[in-house]
Amino acid sequence: MAKILFFAHDPGGANAIAPLIEPLSKKNEVFIFAKGPALLKLPKAQELKKNTLETIMPDFLITGTSANDKTEKLLWQEAKKLNIKSMAILDHWVNYGIRFSKYGLNEFEKFDKKCEFLPTYICVMDEFAKQEMSKDGVPEEIIYTLGNPHFETIIKQSKNIKDVRNNFANEDEFLITFASEPYIEDYGKGNEKLVLEHLLEATNGKNVKIIAKLHPKEDFSKYAGFQNLPNVVLDKASSPIEVIMASDLVISMTSMFLIEAMILGKNILSYQPNETDSNKFILTRNKILPFVKNKEDFNAKLLNILNGERYLQYNRDMEFNAVEKITNFINNEFTRGELCK
Repeated sequence: MAKILFFAHDPGGANAIAPLIEPLSKKNEVFIFAKGPALLKLPKAQELKKNTLETIMPDFLITGTSANDKTEKLLWQEAKKLNIKSMAILDHWVNYGIRFSKYGLNEFEKFDKKCEFLPTYICVMDEFAKQEMSKDGVPEEIIYTLGNPHFETIIKQSKNIKDVRNNFANEDEFLITFASEPYIEDYGKGNEKLVLEHLLEATNGKNVKIIAKLHPKEDFSKYAGFQNLPNVVLDKASSPIEVIMASDLVISMTSMFLIEAMILGKNILSYQPNETDSNKFILTRNKILPFVKNKEDFNAKLLNILNGERYLQYNRDMEFNAVEKITNFINNEFTRGELCK
């Protein structure tokens, strides 16, 4: 029986690795550690302490990736010194190379495409992510297109959710979820509050209820100016899947929340104020969604949606089997002694 250590700091990383814990525990002994927001995301996680890796000496290390915290990077580095193989699982189509550099997102302008912190293997969602990551300086030979396990989790969770709409809105209200993002926290600046402001202006006088779903990294004080508005609810406690399932429309900039809502068949809209590059978000790059970058276009698109239009151009059947792929990938390491691409 092999020993596998799991670790994450950021919520997205925790979501990506959490579905692997149960299937890998069937044949292996697992140890679950976390820091920061991930402590509330990973089941039965213990807080990581100094020298944990050296004390446990696992056969394999599985981690997420983080925006600014460097714990995963240091763990990959330490694992290499201890001859422990490691895998990082990417959770989003964004910030490919910097996750493996000495810089955090708050130092993005310094990123020089030098990736000094590398695990043995990196798991990404698809071939596009692999190509973009390679362009950012990550060696192509360590990148594997095995998927994001989180996508399977939300599909399974959604099947158990029924009749939740009345928990969030009246029957006659059009329910919009605004999925906020921690741009200000991660990068030091961002337009997330501007998106909510424009959304409120565009829906003024309409029978619309707005849930501002805060990211786990965000605090309610960030949106203090919006707290007492009659048609707005600031939410951190509700299940993201329940909120999505209850919503008539999900709006964000580039959030994973939009991708989750897309997978669950919801109407979605990406609004990226003052952005000039449609390629920065996977759904606008691939023209699955229109690239909306100014207030006038946003108002028009939103009005059309309130009148029954859908902008989601995503018609192919979706198949997700990342859990099986990654589980087999890792178990093969222990049975054959090497991995095959």
